[in-house]
Amino acid sequence: MEDGGVSYTYAEVDADSQRIAAYLIHHAIGAGAIVAIGCPRGKDLLVALLGVMKSGAAFVLMDLDAAPARLAVQLDAATAKLVLVPDGYRVGDNRALAAEKVVTLGQVRDAAQSLHFEPPRITPQDLAYVIFTSGSTGQPKGVLVSQRGIPNLARHALAYGITQGSRVLMFSPVCFDAIIAEIVMTLVAGGCLVAVSDHELRDFDCLQDLLCNRRIDVATLPPSLVSLLPAELPISLSTLIVAGERCSKQVIENWAGRTRLINAYGPSEATVATTVKLCNLDTSPANIGQAISNVTVRLLDDTLEEVPDGELGEIYISGVSVALGYLGNPDLSDARFVRGLDGDDSLSFRTGDFARRDVNADIFFEGRKDDLVKINGNRVELAEIEACAMATRRIRSCHACCVEADTSGVRIALFVTTSGKVEGAQLEAELRARISAELPIYFMPARILVLDELPRNPAGKVDRAALIAQLGEVTDEGGAAEAMSPQEETLALIWAQILGRPIDNREANFFALGGNSLLAMRLVALMKRSGIQVNLKRVFGAPTLAQMACLIKE
Repeated sequence: MEDGGVSYTYAEVDADSQRIAAYLIHHAIGAGAIVAIGCPRGKDLLVALLGVMKSGAAFVLMDLDAAPARLAVQLDAATAKLVLVPDGYRVGDNRALAAEKVVTLGQVRDAAQSLHFEPPRITPQDLAYVIFTSGSTGQPKGVLVSQRGIPNLARHALAYGITQGSRVLMFSPVCFDAIIAEIVMTLVAGGCLVAVSDHELRDFDCLQDLLCNRRIDVATLPPSLVSLLPAELPISLSTLIVAGERCSKQVIENWAGRTRLINAYGPSEATVATTVKLCNLDTSPANIGQAISNVTVRLLDDTLEEVPDGELGEIYISGVSVALGYLGNPDLSDARFVRGLDGDDSLSFRTGDFARRDVNADIFFEGRKDDLVKINGNRVELAEIEACAMATRRIRSCHACCVEADTSGVRIALFVTTSGKVEGAQLEAELRARISAELPIYFMPARILVLDELPRNPAGKVDRAALIAQLGEVTDEGGAAEAMSPQEETLALIWAQILGRPIDNREANFFALGGNSLLAMRLVALMKRSGIQVNLKRVFGAPTLAQMACLIKE
């Protein structure tokens, strides 16, 4: 592994992780127990994860920089025996950890010096890890993944282009299961993980630089991010894996002829990987290929009968990769994990995704059944946005939905009604500040509209079509244009470069004009090149040209 300019050998990582395992076993933490890991992307995360796995316990990855309320909910649900954190982490600064047993990796190393490690007996059905995904109640739900899914994931390293000596970028955020795939496939193949900081990955210039100059061989990136990379970028990638959301024609046209491009599909409930498709220039972006070995993908109708080739069916996944269910939620587990499809008592996962199969047995992804969506490769539950909005003072009702935009893919729109007369711009700023503080950046709505009432259909349900119609044609006109300040003029030029349209009004809204979290990253990068230092989160709280210019003045 490379981390912070330092290289670590397999022997060093093995020894460090073995000490952690010995410490956990000494404290009676093994099979059935859950250990939370609060380490950033890098060597500490790697040794902690491997140490927990060697002990027989299960791990849950935590982003300690997440909103404390969200972190507290996850820690409470996981009932972790302890939380492993890096040396020097200031526990007192994070109120979510107040009731937890927190141990630094340094304390573990010191305590384990005299301990002997005896490998425990681990069975395929033992719990391996818990990964939290968006939940339909507005709260994250924990997916319980068994030990048997990890070896099957690891053995497909070659299918993903990872071989001995491959330099694999650790791109995934620590609380997403894609990082588990990056780790286990790289280690089994004898490759080298290249860890980079969150700052480097959020800075678009830094991301391009590391893809060009850090000798990265394999990277897994969301298609929406890949689409922002210049087609002529002189990268060293031998394999580019796109996953997390629907691929685009642009990505295939720009990259299938330059590198080994793989379109991958797999929900958390099926241990990350389910199908893969090696793309050529003629491949449809909807083609997600065929199931990996030891996994079966069925396309079924409402009666659980397989649909003919070419017909639309819901994706059901069976095999060793299927998870055990949801943490503390037997009703949801029973609804989404069904038995008997393989003629026995084994579980299959009902994905809520729909697809078609062609005569060559390739699967073509068509979309989701419900409102669980992917924004820039990240899984988003609209109910979480609604729950956050309803916690805002003066909000009476709200509805979040997704809108397809020609230039910027799927975007989130949030419609709210209030309990009294409220100034729209002030309320929007308040909502954006709350969402930014409590939810990940990619949950941020592109549009926030204040309505008198939410339109409803005859059945009393919110009329989504009527809501979307109210979005109308977005322009940056706001009446007579006021003269812009020098800061606003500078920003207007940068916005125009990113959004592909002239900006003539100081009240223009970046997100209403097509901006999203990835374009906001690019915006911050271009502002930085112009000598303007602005925090990404603050951009979401100041969406208009005039508001953003105030950040420059500050």
